[in-house]
Amino acid sequence: MGIEVGYLLLYRAGWEISLAPLMVNVTGALILIAIGVGLYHESITIKQGIGIIFCFIGFFLVRM
Repeated sequence: MGIEVGYLLLYRAGWEISLAPLMVNVTGALILIAIGVGLYHESITIKQGIGIIFCFIGFFLVRM
């Protein structure tokens, strides 16, 4: 429900319709990774670490 409310708030703030879902999905994935590592003591493999780096790169490239 929080993600859907976030979409509505982004659209009301004037974000582009094609940009908002990408940003929400990347942010959601990064938050879930942080929760998994912090609360459940999961480990991150090199492959997953590379994916996280690509998420950050994509996040900043879209904002440029």
